[in-house]
Amino acid sequence: MIKMMFKWTKWLSLSLIGLLLLLIIIVATVLFTHPGLKFALWGAEKALPQLQIEKVQGSLFPRFELHNVSFVDE
Repeated sequence: MIKMMFKWTKWLSLSLIGLLLLLIIIVATVLFTHPGLKFALWGAEKALPQLQIEKVQGSLFPRFELHNVSFVDE
């Protein structure tokens, strides 16, 4: 009985560690890459249809630039 419990605990622990690593990789990708910045801005533009951004450079962290940003509130 105890061996079976240790087996389940080991499996559950490895699964939790795997999910945590996957989450860290996803967050790092969004924060530190240009495609991550484009994905975040895509989400912002979907949430705010009035927002328009023509050109982006950089990544969310440490620095990014937005060119020709407009917000038209009708």
